[in-house]
Amino acid sequence: MRVRVRNIAAGIVVGALLAAGGASAASATTTYPEGGTHKFGVYTGSAEETHNYSNYYHPKNWHRSSVTITGNRDYKSSDQPRGVWSKIDKETGWTGNKAWYYRYTY
Repeated sequence: MRVRVRNIAAGIVVGALLAAGGASAASATTTYPEGGTHKFGVYTGSAEETHNYSNYYHPKNWHRSSVTITGNRDYKSSDQPRGVWSKIDKETGWTGNKAWYYRYTY
């Protein structure tokens, strides 16, 4: 089994926006790695809490999503079959956030 991984540091851009006064700032990105779709970022929820999320879709392989939040804590979604979105969303601070996907090839 081989695992593919991608990460981002969304909190850096969002932290700069907050410092400039954008209290409801968000950072969202969509990429298309390895035949899949990876949507990830940091946003402010309805109660002004900060969230880090990672959603990944692949039409041919099992996969999962993962986030690293403030304090260097890691969380992952359950493994999903091909054609189903994997999703993880965790409350966090504005710094130290990363989003990952894992695509299994076997």
